[in-house]
Parts: sequence; structure tokens; C-alpha cells
Amino acid sequence: MSYENPRAVIDTQSAQGLQQLQNTIAGTFAGVAKSYKADQKEKRDKLNANAKRIDGIKAKNQEYEDNIRNKMYEFGSENPSLNHEAWLAAVDRINEIKNTIDLGNEKPEVVTRLRQELSAISALPTLGRALLTDMSEGIIGLKGFIENTGDEGGLDRYGNPDIVEDLKTWENTAKGSRKQVVESDGNGGWRMYLDINGRRYTREQLANVQNNDSGIVSIVPNQSDNFAVYSNLVREIDPNTKKPVFKPGVLGKIQTEQRTDEKGNKFLVEVQKVNKDFSKNLAKSQIKAGIAGMSQSEKAVYWNNILAEKTANNELKGDVMTAESFEDPKMLEKFNKAYTDKWFKANIGEEVIISSKKIEVDEPNQSEIKRAEAKASYEKRVAVVDNYKDDLSFNPYITNESFNKIKSFAGQLSIGLADAIEPQIEEKNGKEKVKGFTVKFLDGKGSALVTPGMSNKKVREILKRAMIGGQYFYEKEPNDKPVRTWTP
Repeated sequence: MSYENPRAVIDTQSAQGLQQLQNTIAGTFAGVAKSYKADQKEKRDKLNANAKRIDGIKAKNQEYEDNIRNKMYEFGSENPSLNHEAWLAAVDRINEIKNTIDLGNEKPEVVTRLRQELSAISALPTLGRALLTDMSEGIIGLKGFIENTGDEGGLDRYGNPDIVEDLKTWENTAKGSRKQVVESDGNGGWRMYLDINGRRYTREQLANVQNNDSGIVSIVPNQSDNFAVYSNLVREIDPNTKKPVFKPGVLGKIQTEQRTDEKGNKFLVEVQKVNKDFSKNLAKSQIKAGIAGMSQSEKAVYWNNILAEKTANNELKGDVMTAESFEDPKMLEKFNKAYTDKWFKANIGEEVIISSKKIEVDEPNQSEIKRAEAKASYEKRVAVVDNYKDDLSFNPYITNESFNKIKSFAGQLSIGLADAIEPQIEEKNGKEKVKGFTVKFLDGKGSALVTPGMSNKKVREILKRAMIGGQYFYEKEPNDKPVRTWTP
């Protein structure tokens, strides 16, 4: 093995590798920095875009809320007398709800509930108009019911009196409070009702006023249709005239009677009396069914307003009946009888008038009537004088008591006669001495002096003469008996 001198090796590759490593590291950091910068820019862009998106959604949601609020204000301006403050609290929820739905990460069931709540709030302006429409229609119906209060198809006279007061408040004809109230039902929905004088009226109640299913008013049942059905059981169609007539056995025999109307006219009438029991039996089963078709409450209302006895001021002579009252079989039996009698009187009647002929009589003229009345009035007072039992004569000394007695008696005979008697009195020795009484004749044709000691008979004749004339004067006719008078 030969020996060689050591050789020096110059390592040019390591330096080159180091330089490459440095270049690689520098390039890597430059790439990372560039990549980081790009990533940050992308994130910023995404955040900015998301922020713009969120701002856009919020602005859109706010615009939606403002639109609903404007509709509320518009509705309020159309109905300035109604209080709409409660509406605005509901509207303030719109933006919050929409933002939660559009931007949140809520569970599906929560989002569903929020959407329902949003839909209910958004519909409030439409619901408000519908509520007022129903209220107005209900009021129109109520006014018709109120006009017929106490009659069939009218308002229950003995029911809730508040509805009449609230109606006047609603129409601004009476003082009171009225407002629309909006409240949450706790399940994402919203309720709306009218509050009038502190009493609540829902849309459903107002919509059902006409069919008497509102729960806020009580309407007297109208039995006219049922009564017509009952009546058809008592009648049949005549095959010749094609008109309804009573069935055989309903009418009795023809009778002739003399009757007088309210003016004193006399008539001969031919009538046939109706057989009540027979007629009622023909309709008995149908009447029973008709009554059974009424609820206990309807029976109570019908009894109080239609069948029960009342005073001239429509006050019930008995107690106000309720639905519970008709759990008593005796009350139900009483109702059945009164109901049947009501139908019979209104639709059948007591009799059928076949013909009526006026009885002609000679009627006196007005002068004869006046003369007869005057004569009868005078003779009536003459009889009073003749039948008066006390002595009308007096002594020269008369007291106030005896004077008033004569004056009072004269007042019984004729209006004005008492005032026509004047005493003629003079004082002597401290005592009043009666010279007499002056009696003025009512026809204005003189007077007579009644003096002390004059007979009772003569005093009576003077009073009779005084009555001739005035409002009781009448002309004598040739066939009249002589009028008894006294000539001074």
C-alpha cells in the first residue's frame, strides 16, 4: 500500500446548501406572510360583507316594522276616539322577532312560534278594521233588538242592562270609555277586543250578535214561525176556494148577536164560536215539541218578556224566571199552558164573524143634544133641592156656620151659584143681624132677596129660579112640562 499525501477538500456544496436553506426559509416566511395577509383580507371581506348583510336585514326589518306602524297610525287617524296605545307595544316586537328569525340560530320550534307571533302582529291593522266592522254590524243588529225590547225578536227587557249603556258610549251619545286592547295569549299569538266602560267585547261575540249566540245579549225567542206551524194543524185547504179554512169541529153553530162598538153604534152580527179545547188538542203534540226545542234559558226569557203578568210600567208581578226555574215540573206546566193560550189568542181567536150589519137609528141634531143635556142637568139639581132634608130658612141672627151651610148647599146645585149668594148683614147691639141674602140669577136677569122668616119652601124656589139660565138654561119646547120656577 503506497502512501499518499493528504489532499485538501474544498466543500462548496455545504455553503450552497445553506444558502438554499436560507432562501427556502425566507421564501417560506414570505409565502406564509403573503398567505396570512390574504387570509386576513378574506376574513375582513367576509366580516364586512356579513355586517353589510346584517345591516341590510335589520334595515329591511325596521322598514317592515315602520310600515306596520304607519298602518296602525293610519287606522288610528280614521278612528280618533279609540285608544290605540296598546297596539304600539305589539308593533315594537316586530323588528326583534324578524331579526331573531333572520339572524339567529334558534331551534326550529322556536322559529315556528316566532313566525306565528309575527304573522299575528302583522295582521293587527286588518284585524282592527274587521273588529270595528263586526262591531258596527253588531251594533246595527243591537239597535234593532233594542227598539223591540220586550217583544219577540227584541232585547230581553230583564236581562243585562249594560249593553244599552255601552251602545250609547260606542256611538258617542253617552259618556264613558272605549278602547281597543291588544294582548299576548302567551303562545306567540295576539288577541284583540273592544273595551267599553270596562267590559270586554270580542270579535267572535260581536259577529254572533245576529244569531243570538254572542253571550253578551239575550234576545227574546221569536215564535211566529212555530205558531204558524201549529195553526196549520187546525186549518185545511178548501178544495173549492183553495184557501185555508178551519177543520170540521173547530167552529160551533152560527149565532146572531147585537153588539155596540166604542162609539155607541149598534150592530147585528153573525158569529161562530171557536171550540178552544178541540183546537188546542189538534196542535198539542206539535206545541209540546216546539217547547221542548227551546232551551231552559230561552224559556225563561220568553216567560219574563211575553207570558208573565206585568204592571203598566212593565214590572213583573212575580219573580224573574231563570233557566233553573224550569227544572221545576210545575213551572214547566205553567209555561206550557200560557204558551198555548198565547198561540191560540194570537193565531186562532175566540170566534169568526160571518157578517155584521149596522142598526140604523135616528140621531138627534146637535141643538137637541145640547138642550137635552141642559134639561137633564137642571132637573138633576132641582131634584137635589127637593130631596134636601135640612131646613134652609133661618132666624134674624145667623152664625158663620149656618151661612156656610147654605152657601155650601148652593154650590152643590150649580157651578157659580154659591158665589151668587151674598149676605146682607147689619150690626145692632154688638150682634150681627141678617137682613137677608141676595141671590143673583145665573142667567143675569135679576136677583131675589131671601129674608129672615121666609119659609123653607120659598127659599128652595128661589134657589131653583137662580139655576135657570147660565150654562144650564134651555129653551122650553111645546111638549115640555112647565118648568118650576119662582118669580120674586
